[in-house]
Amino acid sequence: PLLVQLANAASAKLLGTDGPVRVLVELVGDGSWTIDMLSRLAGAGADAVVSADQLVLDPQEGQLALGEAFIAASGLVSDRADGLFTTVVVDEQRVCLGVVYSNAASVAAALTAAQGIYWSRKRGLWHKGATSGATQTLLSVAVDCDNDVLSFRVRQNGAGFCHHNTRTCFGPVAGISQLAQVVAERRDNAPEGSYTRRLFGDEQLLRAKLLEEATELADASSKGDVAFEAADLLYFVMVKCAAHGVTLADIERSLDLKHRKVVRRPGNAKPQFAAAVASAAKPEASSAIARTSILSADIRPAQPGEQIRMRVYADSELTTVERDALQQRPIIDSEEIMRRVRPIVDAVRANGDAAVLEFTAKFDRVKLDHTVIRAPFKVPALSDAVRAAIDQAYSNVHAFHSAQLGADTCIETMPGVKCSRFSRAIERVGLYVPGGTAVLPSSALMLGVPAQVAGCREIVLATPPRSDGSIVPEVLYVAHK
Repeated sequence: PLLVQLANAASAKLLGTDGPVRVLVELVGDGSWTIDMLSRLAGAGADAVVSADQLVLDPQEGQLALGEAFIAASGLVSDRADGLFTTVVVDEQRVCLGVVYSNAASVAAALTAAQGIYWSRKRGLWHKGATSGATQTLLSVAVDCDNDVLSFRVRQNGAGFCHHNTRTCFGPVAGISQLAQVVAERRDNAPEGSYTRRLFGDEQLLRAKLLEEATELADASSKGDVAFEAADLLYFVMVKCAAHGVTLADIERSLDLKHRKVVRRPGNAKPQFAAAVASAAKPEASSAIARTSILSADIRPAQPGEQIRMRVYADSELTTVERDALQQRPIIDSEEIMRRVRPIVDAVRANGDAAVLEFTAKFDRVKLDHTVIRAPFKVPALSDAVRAAIDQAYSNVHAFHSAQLGADTCIETMPGVKCSRFSRAIERVGLYVPGGTAVLPSSALMLGVPAQVAGCREIVLATPPRSDGSIVPEVLYVAHK
């Protein structure tokens, strides 16, 4: 009780109230801590300073069990019938990897080994990654504000925390954490000829790209451009860091240290940079996008009124790396695509046309009253030349696919055994044709005409609306045919 009274008095009287404060209590002389003393002190909001010699796994007289001492000194309590403590496992960026359970035995084992060790409700003491190799280096342990949840901050090794070989139990990581992870992996395993491998091997190129992207970010003005250029710069920043063994955790640690500084510099730009900005003239707008390397990040959307030209690459002018990059097929992360698409599909499945109208307003920025129009369609005026071109294309595509309709085949391979081959149209088909700002009647022709020739009974053509809510006239004209 005396220790508790002293702790309360220190918090209330001796220390200021500007921000969070903690009282540290140390026993001097021959005194020894007990579990009860630690628990009472934690209840008073103070921390006990306990000698490491007194904390052991198998305590003797005058010693404390490490796990029990930690629980008592932190004021940790459990609201579960089995007495286990919910434990949130986070990585160095405090991204949640998963949720597990702990008790005194697992906490003691984790602190002793500095590893991610927890308590499984089925198997008992659980050393994460002991069999899979996906171990965890324990960095810190914290208790939440209600003193009923533990947080283990770890450095995750191997494939990840989840038994499905993903980094987290909640799916793949994203954003800067994912970028840092991918760049670190490519530093060690980037294939020959890849751009990332080239960056790691060419310091001058990396330096030039950092300066280039920093300048483009400085020149960006719209929200979209700033985000786009910042993302580019972050990629090259993480490559620079990975090349020197600097992790995202190292960067965050440096930020934390800077945040704690009391005396700060004025923050003025260095003279050479201030002079360069002051003297730089705004470049004249180009009438066309200049040729850039296929590996360059200079490729950007055209500005209003700017002429768009297809980039042409002469084989004689390409480096080996550029040629290899041009010949590579794009790598599509289907899991990332499905992560974005799945909620949309689920919403449409659950709410039907109401969800379609909601997503149309969100993505196409058009508010519609209905989602379907039926033939015959009222086609807006088109020039004679456009109509003639579509009519000719329709005729050509129709002739080609009609020629593929063969008669049914029936052969008697032996007496009484007949083998046949015949074609039957799919009864109902759905066709997607890009729309909105894109005018692609060719897609409607290439999909709709074969369905028409095959004899599909019901053909549904889906296309996004234009900004005024109407359908692209050229697409509507094809649908009308």
